[in-house]
This record gives sequence, C-alpha cells and structure tokens, in this order.
Amino acid sequence: MAQGELIFDDGKYSDIAPIDSEGNFSVVKGLPAGTYKVTLGGVMEPDAKGNYSPIVHKRYLEYKSTDLNVTVPLGDEPVKFMIDRPKK
Repeated sequence: MAQGELIFDDGKYSDIAPIDSEGNFSVVKGLPAGTYKVTLGGVMEPDAKGNYSPIVHKRYLEYKSTDLNVTVPLGDEPVKFMIDRPKK
C-alpha cells in the first residue's frame, strides 16, 4: 500500500516513486545519474477530528521550498535517505 510519493526533478527530467508502508521507494525506470530536488506528495494523515496534515515538514511539499536533494551515481547503487516527521 502506497503511503505517498517522492518526486525527483533535475530541471530537465522528473519521475515519481511511490512510498510503501515500510518507507521504501523505487523509481521503476530508474533515474539517470545526476542531482535531483526531491518533493513529497500524498504524505498526509488525519488527526482525531479528521483534519489532514502533512507527516513531513511542509518545506518538502513544494519544489520552491524543498532543501532535500539527492545525487544519483552512475551504476545500480541504491540511494537511501531519511526524512524526519515534524515535531508536534
């Protein structure tokens, strides 16, 4: 079951990777080597009143504000990174 998605964009190429319930993701076609800005989508959860709020810091939700970058090396080496939940 997908728990959101990561959007990778280098200004010329972009792709989306669904995030599973364990926090794992995979870009099906793979990403060409390079550095990508990463944003997140669909990473919301309801509170006790049924109002939805992001489970990550809001800066990761917009291309203009995200400071999350990832460099994809040449080859088949997996890329890993951690995104913390915002403090409540």
